Amino acid sequence: MTPRALLVEMADWPMAAALPRALRAAGFRVAVLAMPGALIRKSAHVDRFLDYSWYAMRHGAVIRAIKSWDPAVVIPCDDDALDMLCRIRQDVARRRPWMVPRRVLRTIDRSIGRRSSYPAKRGRIAQLKAFEQAGIRTPAYSRIESVAEAAEFAGRFGYPVVLKIDASAAGQGVRICRNESDLEPALQSLRSQIASADSGPGGALERLLFGGVTTPQREISVQKFVRGREAMRLFLSRNGEELGGISTLKFLRGNDGIGPATVVDFVDIPEMARATDRLARHLGHAGFGSLDFLVEDETNRAYAIELNSRLTAIAPLGPLVGVDLAGMWRDSLEGRPIRPARFRAGGRVALFPREWMRDPSSVHLRESFVDAPREDPELLRALVAWAEARAPQHGRMDLSAMQSDPAAVYRQRFRVPSSIG
Repeated sequence: MTPRALLVEMADWPMAAALPRALRAAGFRVAVLAMPGALIRKSAHVDRFLDYSWYAMRHGAVIRAIKSWDPAVVIPCDDDALDMLCRIRQDVARRRPWMVPRRVLRTIDRSIGRRSSYPAKRGRIAQLKAFEQAGIRTPAYSRIESVAEAAEFAGRFGYPVVLKIDASAAGQGVRICRNESDLEPALQSLRSQIASADSGPGGALERLLFGGVTTPQREISVQKFVRGREAMRLFLSRNGEELGGISTLKFLRGNDGIGPATVVDFVDIPEMARATDRLARHLGHAGFGSLDFLVEDETNRAYAIELNSRLTAIAPLGPLVGVDLAGMWRDSLEGRPIRPARFRAGGRVALFPREWMRDPSSVHLRESFVDAPREDPELLRALVAWAEARAPQHGRMDLSAMQSDPAAVYRQRFRVPSSIG
């Protein structure tokens, strides 16, 4: 029987839109639960599209989607989707057990791991504690509530220091403080961000209908600054066992110096692979995970700094570097030997459309592999429109033939090697 996968997306994240193709190529049937108009709904590799009936009814929509599609795995495409699965399993199932059938609970457990791992999925301080417990190198850190506490930490470890809040993504909840005068405005900015996030819509009705689901306290932490290169390892695990992974260095990111990478290099750093294997075992992790590192310039030591228990932009690129994570997942679900990985380090990828948004004349759009979905015309057109709307200063892409033959235009505009590297 062909296994089914359900992708759950609550944000309109362009990097998730390529995953259906990778899952379909691995032999899955694919359903997508997303808002109307989401980019992922333009993919030609989806068997069934499902809608959220109403923003305040998201819990019910996710439960209904799992019941109707009966997937082998549920894949959260963003942090909000991951948090929703955690809430259903931890809060809704406890307070409204009649709403969540046992098969839904089993599917969530199989997809994101045991409940004891949830704090490390949802909070940075819990993550750092988990890194320490698993024997993974991590920078010195401390929970703080005041400028004085942050200044005391900096007095022990020196400036710069990094302030972070829980449950943030894409660099939005991070402030680097280079001296004491930076601490107060940074702390005020993060507190404002917390207040804005906590006042979002939908909460009151969700509490009424779904039994007062809880949101983890958004703590603020201070962390020792590590001068080095940003790296990341995407891994896939099941029942606490890592099935495979891919490591990258962030070669370029947005012009503001924060946020997602726009160009990455595929690398082989054994310490990173050991860290994700230890973490998966310690947490009983399941599904996709991404462990962020700083590789120190002076020592080449890899310091784990953050866990994201969801997929990342490089997930669909695995087969091009010899690591078919989707195929490994299917093998595991069907009880077959896991297909061997033959990871090829050294390649460079320009992530589309973010590298175009950073610099439309980037040399990496011509000389590196560009991961635009040239085989999926509707999705390619949607990504181009998405990028143009968010980078109007760059004008429109010169893709005049896009309506007639987007794949041909793509081949003319970007380098299209047969493999990465």
